Amino acid sequence: MKSVFFIVSEDTFQKMQNQRGRRVAGRAWLECDGTQPRFHFEPYSRRQSRRDRNQLLVGSEHGWLKKSARRYKLHLSVPDHLGELRAAEIMKREAKAIIDFMRGLDQFLRNV
Repeated sequence: MKSVFFIVSEDTFQKMQNQRGRRVAGRAWLECDGTQPRFHFEPYSRRQSRRDRNQLLVGSEHGWLKKSARRYKLHLSVPDHLGELRAAEIMKREAKAIIDFMRGLDQFLRNV
């Protein structure tokens, strides 16, 4: 019976242990030196991508306004037990407050 040796570096071994049974993507090759085959494995050195977090500009009673790298995000959430008309009034009031904040911020940045 022939034996095959697996040759991995220390950092590869640590990555395999950290994965806890999940797959480790990489390249593998078999090398024969005449007497015994040796299996080599090198993981891909992939860097985790990091997204910038959204910056909270305004927080209100029923929602928030955040700024990401490419857009402004507005979220309003009103309980449904208030009814449709009351919810519409609250949303209109919240949107107006946020628009007023944005206008004030724009004027402030122009004066700086």
